[in-house]
Amino acid sequence: MPLKTIAAKKQIPLGKLARVLGVPGEELVRALSLGGVQVNGRRVKDSGTVVPAGAVLSVCWGEDPPPFCFDPNWIVFEDDCLICMNKPAGMTTQGTRCFDVNHLYFFVKAYLDGYAGLHHRLDRDTTGLVLFTKKRSVNRAVGGLFQKKMIQKSYLAPVHGELNEPITVKLPIGRVPGLKPARFWVNGDNAKAAETKIRPLAVKNGYTLVEALPLTGRTHQVRVHLAASGHPIAGDSFYNHNEVLRHLRPLLHCRRLSFPHPVSGTAMELNAPLPEDFKSFLEENGFEAV
Repeated sequence: MPLKTIAAKKQIPLGKLARVLGVPGEELVRALSLGGVQVNGRRVKDSGTVVPAGAVLSVCWGEDPPPFCFDPNWIVFEDDCLICMNKPAGMTTQGTRCFDVNHLYFFVKAYLDGYAGLHHRLDRDTTGLVLFTKKRSVNRAVGGLFQKKMIQKSYLAPVHGELNEPITVKLPIGRVPGLKPARFWVNGDNAKAAETKIRPLAVKNGYTLVEALPLTGRTHQVRVHLAASGHPIAGDSFYNHNEVLRHLRPLLHCRRLSFPHPVSGTAMELNAPLPEDFKSFLEENGFEAV
């Protein structure tokens, strides 16, 4: 996808600066409508915007946004202050640099026709539960639950190799410098503490179905910790260069969220069914239904 940036040498209308970048007029209009135009990292939607001297214009153009339409079956739970969604594969949790449409946050806000608060994320190809708030008044309470580690997440994943005993991976994770798209790994520069408990559920055909319980919330944590342990997730070629299942996405699913309700204190346990490609992989490799 063409992504071009340019610094304004002087104050200049956005349209003129985009033409200097070589962006066709019709593509600029489309990029503006999709949220693919930024000035100093902030989205702009008005073609009449004036770019100040020294500011950086970024235009992402030439590619269609992900073709999702809202499905009410994504809703796992909803009450007066919370809504929990079962995110499908291939959808980002929130907008990317190029698109501010057809992501999960976009659909939740449209469904609620108003406010939605986002407190955690899943990778584009990871499926499962994402919790949103419906009222600003409960944001502090939900944020406190995350900070105090009172929201427990349980992930399922088939991984390469046989794992016969539970393990705990306690390795700091940081971004690998200089790589795009962003890649993370253990013990890197500016790495932050990370801990994941991994429990084997079944071993079949050279794979182990595991439950992963992240005790911290680092980016790509479950994927990185499993790969670093020698048991990369099936289909995750991003963290396993020897992956033979390149036709698959990383088969990682956030199956369960457990937490006290932020208002009533009632114990909550929300569960999301497995997506079809995940179930098919398990069946093809002899795993029983989960």
